Amino acid sequence: MFRRPAAAEKALKAVLVQLGVAVPKTHFIGYLLDLIEGSGRIAVPESVRDAIVLTDYAVSTRHPGDWEPVDETEYEHARALADCVYRWAAGIIGEEASTSPSDDT
Repeated sequence: MFRRPAAAEKALKAVLVQLGVAVPKTHFIGYLLDLIEGSGRIAVPESVRDAIVLTDYAVSTRHPGDWEPVDETEYEHARALADCVYRWAAGIIGEEASTSPSDDT
């Protein structure tokens, strides 16, 4: 379960890099989304914002503790959220890269 939330997190950090925003050392997806929106250049759709719950999965699988097991339905939902974030971020990076001033040279 750890890999998908981590991929979503890394994808959001890539968007921050593309926007020229300093990338914090954090695993909190909500905070990363706030930074992206705070740039004033990109609105985060609700379907991507729903992925805030992935932080809970990342923490529970990364750090031992007294966590409830994840059932198949929860797993599939988390997987779909992570995939949504990844696709959205890839689209943003592609759009930004295609309109980048460095491409004009």
